[in-house]
Amino acid sequence: TVTGGELTEWLVLEKVWSPYHLSDNLIIPHGQTMSVYDGVELHISEAITIEVNGILNIGSATLSSVGSGARWGGLIIGDNVETEALLLGTHLVEGTPLITMDGQSKITISNAIIARSSSTEPLIQTTINSAGQITIINSELSDSGAECVSTQGAAIVTMFETSLESCGDVDLWMRGTQIDLTNVSLEGGADLAFVTGTMSNIVSTGDIEVSNIDGLSIENLDLVGT
Repeated sequence: TVTGGELTEWLVLEKVWSPYHLSDNLIIPHGQTMSVYDGVELHISEAITIEVNGILNIGSATLSSVGSGARWGGLIIGDNVETEALLLGTHLVEGTPLITMDGQSKITISNAIIARSSSTEPLIQTTINSAGQITIINSELSDSGAECVSTQGAAIVTMFETSLESCGDVDLWMRGTQIDLTNVSLEGGADLAFVTGTMSNIVSTGDIEVSNIDGLSIENLDLVGT
């Protein structure tokens, strides 16, 4: 069992003691670190969140709900410029939503699977207060109740070699975000407004709607079957 509340020391979850269970909200405060090592399974109760204001490192581990249709509350990442979450090979599933950026922070997602939010929530979202950076590399996002990625505010979103599919709405819904999307595959298209940055080598089987995008460069856009 992982004890909820606010961490007062470095928390390490090792495979030898897996699976772990978390049934109360957990806070990683500024100055503290939580590390989840390769091979760990962490089962999290309905609506329970992990709030990251310090450092979170997750390897090839699985964070999921307790089953039976339950959805945990996901990672809430923000607070300050020193807040950082690193997900390398992680399976982050059955949350609603799975990642929320709220404030300044740095989130790096690589070789990960992010999947299965509830019927009304995206997989990844940013709040209007977000001013950090999200980098998603060589990952799969799927089975979202709403958009796979929903962003607003001053966040910077970079996606490379990533696929999005089976989203309840469009794959990407972005407002006022700075983006760098390269070699991204979309099944459900995108709805973009007031975004800046670049989109290159995008393949989409759904429509891409754009408006007020004077600061956006688009190259090699392939709308398959539309």
